[in-house]
Amino acid sequence: MLKPYLVGFVLTSAFGFISCSPINQDIATHDLLEVSSTITSTISISSPSPDQLNQFTPTQTIRPSSTPFYLPSIPTPTPRGFPSNLRTIEDIERYAADREFDTVVIHKDINGDSHDDVIVFNRLQIVVFLGSERESGLYNPTLFLEEDRYRGIAGSRIQFTDWTFDRSPEIELDQLIVYASGSSESYTWFKTIYQCKYEECHRIWQGWVGSFFHDGNFGGVCIEREFPRPLIASNDHYLIRSYQEGFDIYGCGEMSEAIYEVKDHHRIQQGMVAWYEWNGYEYIFSHEEVASLAQDIPSNSLTYSIGPAGQIAEISILRDLYMVPHTDSCQIKLNGEILGPSFPCKHNFSRISWEDISGDLRKDLVVTVFSGPNYGSTDDPYVPCSHQHLIAYEIHGNGARKIADVSGCSIDEDLFGVRLEDIDQDGKVEILAAGFPVDENPHDCSYFEDDRVYEISPDKYETCMYSDFTRSITVYRWNGSVFSP
Repeated sequence: MLKPYLVGFVLTSAFGFISCSPINQDIATHDLLEVSSTITSTISISSPSPDQLNQFTPTQTIRPSSTPFYLPSIPTPTPRGFPSNLRTIEDIERYAADREFDTVVIHKDINGDSHDDVIVFNRLQIVVFLGSERESGLYNPTLFLEEDRYRGIAGSRIQFTDWTFDRSPEIELDQLIVYASGSSESYTWFKTIYQCKYEECHRIWQGWVGSFFHDGNFGGVCIEREFPRPLIASNDHYLIRSYQEGFDIYGCGEMSEAIYEVKDHHRIQQGMVAWYEWNGYEYIFSHEEVASLAQDIPSNSLTYSIGPAGQIAEISILRDLYMVPHTDSCQIKLNGEILGPSFPCKHNFSRISWEDISGDLRKDLVVTVFSGPNYGSTDDPYVPCSHQHLIAYEIHGNGARKIADVSGCSIDEDLFGVRLEDIDQDGKVEILAAGFPVDENPHDCSYFEDDRVYEISPDKYETCMYSDFTRSITVYRWNGSVFSP
């Protein structure tokens, strides 16, 4: 298992996937951190509430009942030697220029003395210089983080956000760890927060804030996310409220006597709220509360439907006959006749229905299935994630014409990967498709040749291999003939 390490006087944690915006002091305690969405067209995406799934009986298991086997543990600080000869700004900038990876030098007051301090940042290193002797042009090296190389850290980001409501920003370090084994990949985000006061910097909070695992061997996906946010409970009483949620389907099984047991159902994990109290030096875990109960959904299938003219539409499923284990082969049939080629699916999460999606007041045949990744074959397009696949046919008499064939990565607890929705309220249905939830090459840089640091805003810097958990949505609209992006 890969883990990152803290160093020196030190800073280290594995990358975090949640981005916190600057905090207003009048934040209500019930507010949650909203995760920004990157969407091809500006739209609002919402998952169904637990009430909308109340036909399923919730379980009482406290989340998390078990830790996914692929989730790295939070890193442990490891002391390092410090470049103590760096005292002037010229020395610091020369040191940054000599780094193996592209490095940024940031001038910002982070200890509240109204004078700029100096932060040196790249993917594997943060060095903080506090300037107690500014009148003489000298700086004191105060905090030194240097990651062990090739430990799975793909990228890093630092932000400067006030987590303690003292009008001085803390250093918020996010790190992304990537681990791949065969056709399966896991992405884990860690967040570490450091406070600098006077001549000292120390860690005040650390935790994993997200994980995404997709299993190319068994066609499953597991996503867990945590949303920490600082709040004011009362005068001089500050909290971090961290909301946790997640789901898994055909994945996140447990290792039992060296045998990987695949869960063949859909599980919405129990939602939890964890509270951390500020004691003047750091945030200490206080307690946690159940926000929503876990739900096990063994099946959500409808494989037979009668059309408006009495047509019989069905999904014919051949179990475990696809290339990927635990993946079935689906075939659409209309009145017993085959429509199009077969495609991978999961037998217990495949649905067929009749609905007007083209706006011509005639019912179209719509099929939506869940499937694991498709890595490309003669008939199946490349889809690098566990996903939903929507296929639609326009029916005229005994004839059928395909009008939609769209896949999208499952990123929400309702398995949303593709969805029919009138997003602009114009009476016409659109198809929404979710992209891969991690931008694996966000700034088009080479992992082995370049590690540029990008400034996103005056208070946010990230290395080119860093990516948040993203919600990139492509909108397909009816063009009079087919649905196209």
